[in-house]
Parts: sequence; C-alpha cells; structure tokens
Amino acid sequence: MTEPLPRSRLSVGLGPELRGGRLAALAAGRTLVIGFVTARLSAGGWRIGDLVARWSPGRPSGDVVALAPIDGVALGADRRLLDLLAAAGPTIRLGGLPFARHPVISLDRPELWLAFLDAPLARRRA
Repeated sequence: MTEPLPRSRLSVGLGPELRGGRLAALAAGRTLVIGFVTARLSAGGWRIGDLVARWSPGRPSGDVVALAPIDGVALGADRRLLDLLAAAGPTIRLGGLPFARHPVISLDRPELWLAFLDAPLARRRA
C-alpha cells in the first residue's frame, strides 16, 4: 500500500458502537481490509456476494489500496471496490452474533452493490 486515498476521494463512516477507541482496541495494531466474495449460482447465471471486512496483521499489498485511517486504525480496500465504495457510502459497524462480534461493512446505497455484482469487475480475479 502506498499513500492513503484522502477522505475527499473516499470517506468511510464509523458506527457509534465502534467510536471512542473501540475500533482501535479491536484492531490491536492490525489493518482492517475491505474486500468481497462472490459466487455464481448455476441456475440462471445469477451472482451472489457480500462485502467483507477482515483483519490483516501487516500492511497489505498487491491489489489492496490504503484508505485514510479512521480512529487511528489503518484501512485498506480491494482496488476493484474503490469506485463502488466512493459512491455507496460505506460505514464500518459491529455485526455478528453476541459471542462473535466483528466489523462489517454497510452501505448507504446498497443498490450500487447489486449493480457491482453484475459488472465484469466483480468477476475479475485479484
């Protein structure tokens, strides 16, 4: 990862449950990387998928682009997601079952995710 993209280009929100140092405590020095998974269903050629947030022990490289840190936590995103994230309004929230809470990504404009799934970019390998 090189210089982080400025917030003026791609801004990521933070849910209230992760403010006040909670995200930094969860990160424990790791980088939070936004990525995605997709799969093609055999019936009808439909694609399904989801955005994912995973912890990386170091500074990711390759197709991961550095984003502006949030609350002192380093962020990165799969290069293929940059336009989607810039337009869709991503927010990091806490999700999962009560005994397995973890960061998740929600979008202010989730319909853009559905459009992304139909685009060739979602099918291209990293």
